[in-house]
Amino acid sequence: YPDLTVKMERCICSMQTGSQMIKLRGKSKALVRLFYLDEHKSCIRWRPSRKHERAKITIDSIHEVCEGMRTEVFRRFANNNVDPNCCFSIYQGDHVESLDLVSTNGEEARTWITGLKYLLAGISDEDSLAKRQTFSEADKNGDGNLSIGEVLQLLHKLSVNLPKQKVREMFQEADTDENQGSLTFEEFCTFYKLISTRRDLYLLMITYSNHKEHMDLNDLQRFLENEQKMVNVTKEYCKMIINQFEPCSENQTRMVLGIDGFTNYMRSPAGDVFNPEHYQVNQDMTQPLTNYYIASSHNTYLTGDQLLSQSRVDMYAYVLQAGCRCVEVDCWDGPDGEPIVHHCYTLTSKILFKDVVETINKYAFAKTQYPVILSIENHCTVPQQKKMAQHLMEVLQDKLDLSNINVNESRDGKKLPANIDADAEEGDVSDEDSGEEDEEEEEQINGDQWILAGKWFSLFFFLCITVVPCICLKCCFIFPVALNYQTEGRMLQLNRAKFAANGNCGYVLKPKSLCKCAFNPMLEDPLPGHSKSQLVLKIISVQQLPKPKDSMLGDRGEIIDPFVEVEIIGLPINCNKQQTRVVDDNAYIKRFAHVTCFNPMWEETLVFTLHMPQIALVRFMVWDHDPIGRDFIGQRTIAFKSMMPGYRHVYLEGMEEASIFVHVAINDITGKVTFYYISFLFCINVSTEILTVVEGEVHFQNENFLIIYSPHVIQDVHVFLSSVANKLSNAVKQLIQKNLMQTSEDGTRTSFGPNFLQKGAGKNQAKVAKGSADCYTKERGLSKQTLHSK
Repeated sequence: YPDLTVKMERCICSMQTGSQMIKLRGKSKALVRLFYLDEHKSCIRWRPSRKHERAKITIDSIHEVCEGMRTEVFRRFANNNVDPNCCFSIYQGDHVESLDLVSTNGEEARTWITGLKYLLAGISDEDSLAKRQTFSEADKNGDGNLSIGEVLQLLHKLSVNLPKQKVREMFQEADTDENQGSLTFEEFCTFYKLISTRRDLYLLMITYSNHKEHMDLNDLQRFLENEQKMVNVTKEYCKMIINQFEPCSENQTRMVLGIDGFTNYMRSPAGDVFNPEHYQVNQDMTQPLTNYYIASSHNTYLTGDQLLSQSRVDMYAYVLQAGCRCVEVDCWDGPDGEPIVHHCYTLTSKILFKDVVETINKYAFAKTQYPVILSIENHCTVPQQKKMAQHLMEVLQDKLDLSNINVNESRDGKKLPANIDADAEEGDVSDEDSGEEDEEEEEQINGDQWILAGKWFSLFFFLCITVVPCICLKCCFIFPVALNYQTEGRMLQLNRAKFAANGNCGYVLKPKSLCKCAFNPMLEDPLPGHSKSQLVLKIISVQQLPKPKDSMLGDRGEIIDPFVEVEIIGLPINCNKQQTRVVDDNAYIKRFAHVTCFNPMWEETLVFTLHMPQIALVRFMVWDHDPIGRDFIGQRTIAFKSMMPGYRHVYLEGMEEASIFVHVAINDITGKVTFYYISFLFCINVSTEILTVVEGEVHFQNENFLIIYSPHVIQDVHVFLSSVANKLSNAVKQLIQKNLMQTSEDGTRTSFGPNFLQKGAGKNQAKVAKGSADCYTKERGLSKQTLHSK
């Protein structure tokens, strides 16, 4: 589309030239500033400003660009004869604040809106915003080039622990233009690629290419089918991958994938751990409303805490576009007969109920078509309730679901007095007026009668005072579990992960067992007879970790000491944490052939067993180990059912390039018991040494055999042994290496090796030689009780 490309280039060029615009602040403050896009297209800057170089908004922090006068700030300036065509707002930052701007003419505003939306949509990989932002931040003197000093400072900030001489060699290799001694952005991209060649991916590639420096079509096909568990992989599909990801034209001609192409493919969405099919709605959406978890927001109107923060209609736009389907509206009597929304008895600000309804109507179905529930906490008197009803009917119109309405029914089932005047301030509902509802009335407002289909609004009124519920539509008896969307943290991260599994549409189908029968999640086996899942995670490496934002030791000028922690969130019996060892000082600089790698590596296996995997979440966290504690670096939480098998990257949330490289294997546990007999011919002298096997219970049948009750057939013996070995001290490992023998049928004892694990069905499957001083004995060995104690 050459015409579109030319148009976008003109927009970007105009934005980089800059525009005089008015920045609106507070209730009446208007500041004239020069706004411009920096040369790297990574942030918007303005001047003059007391913040100097800090006066900027990065492109990747922008949530949305809206044209017109839509924010609360613009409404305060509504009487200043401002042309709406010249107005636009930029929502940005963790708290979704708005930057409200007025340009000199409508065409200029349209240029900025179009250009920003183009940048938000993303550009080519080599020209990515992440690299541009990195380059811009490293360019301390702002001359558009990076000196060797600036590059060394950048690598230190990125925790890249490479020898200076090696950095200088790669710097010189990338510095190809006439201006020697500095890198342009294009040269920086070349340098970036030179330091990013990864040993883990290189080893993986040569494993499948039979130690060639590239993968041919057969190699690639085998990798995709065997490791990534893809089916029906054709040669044409492999050719498409090479054409799309291989940067070397010679390799493209030969139809082979080199290390750069393989890295590009594995770092693309095709190598993400998240199932791409789950970016869309993938569950049955025709069941009753009660069969779904619903994304719900608490005190939606607040921008921060519940005592002092501002109330803004923008928050409704934010949470609805974030996938929330149940929003809260706390209504109170306001001046001039207009209901207001705020957190009463606090210092939070007030907004009009009408503005809230209009915002909800505008954004309710912008991202998803599924129903929105308005949780209305109603404190208004009758006249203002009527005003609320008027706004709801006029604004929402036919989107409002008014079916099965019983106007003589209140929140708690109390009947209304028949003599209430239409203009009464309050309706007095006494306990004497209470009456029992019959089953038909209960069914009429029962949530399981509401089918999840089509765009509509439902009103859930939470009546806090005795009022006439003249618009009490579809009253609910269960208050939804809601989150503070305005507060980032663990709970909101878990919530995002849960609803991301179904296209972030705000509804996730519950497991059938939670919908049809009594269920006790606290039992040791909550679902007897049901299959379980086993997650085998191999933590291989991490890439491009930033330093912690809030280090306990401050800016120490040190390289981070990372480790990875994996947590399972689900049924109580599933909740579990495991972690890797610490890589000290990120000192994992290794050379393999021509490859130099600065990515810390572990190659450690973690194993988890999951009951009811449909509701389980897997949380990956990266920490920096400190002498006095640990500092949080980043996290990514994913629904277990959204995880893809094979070699995958787990991208840390909110970090463009930082990731964990893992191998994912998922096994179904059928419940059958498999016996493994291992000859134990050693004595453990320290009673505190304990052998823990993560696959299942561990028993000693007699002094000769260790029996592992495994609920599945172990497919990869080496993975199993690795999971056991990770739990043992070095002393025990040495004892095993020295004393664990395998006895053949002719009685010959052989030393420990990868084939010592024998699978059998009888007690005489493996034999041992007794009498040695190192032999295992019940009296000096590990007991079942000791095993379970840890």
